[in-house]
Amino acid sequence: MTLFRHFQRKKYWVLGMVLIASIPCFSHAKSLQVAAGWARPPYIDPQNHTGFELDLIRQVLSTMGYSTKVVYVPHKTTIDMLARGNVDMAITLNQGSGIPKEQLSDVYITYQNVVVSLKSRNLSINSIDDLSDRSLIGFQSAKDVLGDDFRRVTKDSPLYFEMADQAKQVELLLQGGTDLVILDVNVFNYLHAKLSEGKALQAIRFHRLFAPNPFRAGFKDLVHKHQFNQALQEFISSEQYQTLRQQYKIQTF
Repeated sequence: MTLFRHFQRKKYWVLGMVLIASIPCFSHAKSLQVAAGWARPPYIDPQNHTGFELDLIRQVLSTMGYSTKVVYVPHKTTIDMLARGNVDMAITLNQGSGIPKEQLSDVYITYQNVVVSLKSRNLSINSIDDLSDRSLIGFQSAKDVLGDDFRRVTKDSPLYFEMADQAKQVELLLQGGTDLVILDVNVFNYLHAKLSEGKALQAIRFHRLFAPNPFRAGFKDLVHKHQFNQALQEFISSEQYQTLRQQYKIQTF
């Protein structure tokens, strides 16, 4: 080998090493850590790492070129983790979460709390005041989030109490143990179907007394937020989004 060829090969070897070193590590840089709340099927199912909300987030981030690593923590902790910069993204946030508005995405999902009764009871529930003389089970902290009128009606009522176990809420309604329950319409539908496996679904009635709850994602990096907003609008206009809604039987009013 001539001295010229030796130095030529050496030059290409060095150039190759420089190019390799300049390529980003996609297995690291292309993964976002996402903080999500605990189980809330059909939206979030930590046991199976699925759910309408999780799959929506994953699919939108995938179109941006990112994979996701989800950590499941109490809702308040998702906010704290994002505020401290311990995660790239937190989901199911609103403008009252305490995260600066500039870090919040556009609305990507809307929950709808409803009052539910058995159709066979033929109850007339047209306003929050109609709840005052009925036995009623709310989800945990319902009095803190459903508005002043609801708090006024339920504050000293012996007929009202709250329960963290939403499956138990639905079970008590179906068994006649309470007149009414309050929870998200899609959470109710999921639990109603699960508790009625092998049996005919009891006819129920939804009473819509509460405003919809729009939720946003929070981001540590504003570049990710802007990318997410653009990808979200494209995804919502796609057939994949409609397929996802049908898969999880997501109902809207």
